[in-house]
Amino acid sequence: MCVDIEIAGGLPPFDYYWEGGETTEDVCGYSSGEYQIIVTDDNDCYIATTVTITAPTADTIDLAASYNMCFHDTLTLDAGDYVLFDWSPNEEETQTIDIYDPGLYSVTVTDENSCTTSASTTVNESADINMLVSDTVHICSEESIAFTVPGFTDYMWSNVSIASTYTTSQEGYHWLWAYDGSCYYFDTVFIENYPKYDVSIGEDAFVCEGDSVLIDAAADAFASYLWQDNSTESYFWAFETGNVSVMATDTNGCVTSDELLVTLMAAEIIELGENATYCAADPILLDPQDQGADNTYLWSTGQTSATITVDETNQYWVNVTNPAGCVTSDTITLTIYEQPILELGEDISFCEGGSDTIWVIGDYITYEWNVDETSDYIYVDSSGFFSVTATDVNGCSATDYIIVYESDLEEPFLGYDTVLCNNEIYRLEPQEDYYRYQWQNGTMGPYISVSQPGAYALTVTDQVGCTASSSINIDYTTGPTILSIDSGGGQIIVGVTGGTTPYQFSYDGDTWQTEHYFTMLSSGLYTVYVMDANYCMVSLETFLDETIDVPAFFTPNGDGYNDYWVIQGLYQFPDAKVQIFDRYGKKLYEFTGGTEFVWDGNYVGRPLPSDTYWYSIKLEKNRKPFTGHVTIKR
Repeated sequence: MCVDIEIAGGLPPFDYYWEGGETTEDVCGYSSGEYQIIVTDDNDCYIATTVTITAPTADTIDLAASYNMCFHDTLTLDAGDYVLFDWSPNEEETQTIDIYDPGLYSVTVTDENSCTTSASTTVNESADINMLVSDTVHICSEESIAFTVPGFTDYMWSNVSIASTYTTSQEGYHWLWAYDGSCYYFDTVFIENYPKYDVSIGEDAFVCEGDSVLIDAAADAFASYLWQDNSTESYFWAFETGNVSVMATDTNGCVTSDELLVTLMAAEIIELGENATYCAADPILLDPQDQGADNTYLWSTGQTSATITVDETNQYWVNVTNPAGCVTSDTITLTIYEQPILELGEDISFCEGGSDTIWVIGDYITYEWNVDETSDYIYVDSSGFFSVTATDVNGCSATDYIIVYESDLEEPFLGYDTVLCNNEIYRLEPQEDYYRYQWQNGTMGPYISVSQPGAYALTVTDQVGCTASSSINIDYTTGPTILSIDSGGGQIIVGVTGGTTPYQFSYDGDTWQTEHYFTMLSSGLYTVYVMDANYCMVSLETFLDETIDVPAFFTPNGDGYNDYWVIQGLYQFPDAKVQIFDRYGKKLYEFTGGTEFVWDGNYVGRPLPSDTYWYSIKLEKNRKPFTGHVTIKR
């Protein structure tokens, strides 16, 4: 221990005299006890005193003999409030240290008096708890697993669940924090699916009636099987309609399943028919008459179509397979004779009164005609349809027909004897069409043009070669002649001579009359026609440039429409005179013109009754008047 002396008063410097012979102010290395010291100043004044040294008591470090630390946790050790620290075994020199591992830890501390003391403690770590049993867990695909961890107060799973039981079907890492009231524990598990194996027993199947079908589920991945009937083989024989299902368990205990529908298929009903004999001009059709649209076929000829045609005597068979693979067979024996061919020849034609014989050529034993004859020929003398069926020694029949045509050629009609006008060209032509023509002058066409009098004959021939003839007499006569045409004042007067009376007259070629004059015509160019009793015709053009319009009626009833009798064009004739008479010849009205003529239907200022009245119109002094009638309608 050390002693530190402090002097109060006196005159320095001071001298020190210790009991042990030391002469310094402060001394060290003394143990507990009393020690004498004399101190003198510069005036040689002194003081003597006794110094008592008492040793200090060392402090105790506050460390427990042992500590418990949670697994994977941290513990802090605190040595207390000292000046110096020396920890072991980690050689740290701080008041506190963090402990990560269990073990014996010690510390030496020095206080402010330089006193030292030491202490040690044992740190124990709680054991790790494997809460999730295994680091990796395998489960079957599409299945789930449940982890139950009892004995803790609090839980936190990777899906934020806080229950003691955790269920999942997800692959990957999953974790758990659990607290038991003292420590938190952490654990992880990796969930991995076993390889997935799917059992397959194929598509829906068909089984033929009276047969069975094998349904096989065998695969290396599976250890056991369970069918719908509780059988445990890797295969199943099905022989009736129904659902077939299997559950297969693989070597990891995972279960998969599959199912299909088995349909019992009846065999096709086919019928080629009874054995038969045919007279075949064409191949014979063989048809099994099955009803399956998706069936397949195999014939004895090697063909695979639904039907075949054959033309030889033979035995034929067919196998019909339906979509289920069911096979049905049938056989038929055919005897096929060649079909005879019967030809009566070309159709027959002959002229009226002719005849012919129709023969059947070939080796036949019976004949049947449609005219009730049974020999190999018939005699025909009229038009008709004739057919025959002939049968040979094999019983094969053939039929043919022939048409017989008896010509009914009629005489050509050229018309009746005719009188023609001078210089007229007449066309002779029969009413019907013929195959060939022959006129008396050698002309071969269907018609001739006649310009001379005489007898004309025609011979015609049809396609059969039959002929017919007829003739006609043609005479010529002199026609009429137009001597004069007087036109003016809306009328045309014709003078005629010659020809054969009576005459017919026309100014347009369509409308004919027996009068030789035309009235009430408008101005224009006219062709006047004259035709005599022999239809000889002559024509001449004339121009009419004076026209008046005389209405046939008017209606003076005051309605403002057609109230006046107006003769249009009369102004062209300043000397014109118009007179109107009743049916008794009484003159009712007279007009002398130069202006338009207008009459209101009145007599001495009074309306005349509805009736027909006569008029006389004289256009010029030297011209004859023309007359007519006009009707008043009220």
